[in-house]
Amino acid sequence: MRRRGRKAAVPGVSRPGERQRGAEGEEEDEGSSPHRDWHPKAVEEPSRVELPVGVGDRYEVYVNGVRQEPGSDFDRIGDTLVFRRSLAHEGRLGPIRWLSMLLGIAGTYRKHDSVDVVYEAGGRAAVASLVPRS
Repeated sequence: MRRRGRKAAVPGVSRPGERQRGAEGEEEDEGSSPHRDWHPKAVEEPSRVELPVGVGDRYEVYVNGVRQEPGSDFDRIGDTLVFRRSLAHEGRLGPIRWLSMLLGIAGTYRKHDSVDVVYEAGGRAAVASLVPRS
């Protein structure tokens, strides 16, 4: 590949089926990103939370203490809340991790989202802490 009469310092190397920028016979769309084909597009899986029995139409949802809005942060489908972003659940800790925490060597710093639902049951306010699943 030559630019302004000089040879490129590092010649372009591509894998089979991969497009190189500036390849002959290809035109780039104006206004589109030149890197659109090279970056992977990560798609987050929506997380689901099963509501407890007795949750009516009036309830509030909090993720890590931050209020979530229906329609923009989550949707309710039957007795399931479907979040538009992926929520993480830490899972079980192994015996080595427990021992290291007990001895004060290490802590647990994994991502862990908590989902709390505030609703009314039997005339009293109730709070349910729920576990997200993907």
